[in-house]
Amino acid sequence: MTTQMFPMIVVKDPGTAAAWYRAHLGFEPVASLGWYEHLRDASGRELGFLAAGIEGQPAELQEAANGRGFALSFEVRDLDETWRTWGSSLEVLSKPKREPWGQYHFIVRDAAGLVVDLIEAAAD
Repeated sequence: MTTQMFPMIVVKDPGTAAAWYRAHLGFEPVASLGWYEHLRDASGRELGFLAAGIEGQPAELQEAANGRGFALSFEVRDLDETWRTWGSSLEVLSKPKREPWGQYHFIVRDAAGLVVDLIEAAAD
């Protein structure tokens, strides 16, 4: 039935949000309309950012996401390298740590105020 799924997140400034994901996670623009930015990475994963307050959108899409209650999680090959490269230069919510269930991750806030969890898969 469906052919694709991607998160579309309402933000104050779609261009700034998209630039953050291009700079830090290698996403490339698919559509750049100012009020909407659509990105795709080399693996085919996609993200959309919609401007808050767009006339004609339902009330549920009028306000920007507030960065609470959800996180965008991205698995990386080498968490330590990711942390050294750019992790510590961002707003860090949780420094790199190993969880009791084996996951190794750190959590930052992106340019739109969203929570981003960078994860290295637990060893089998």
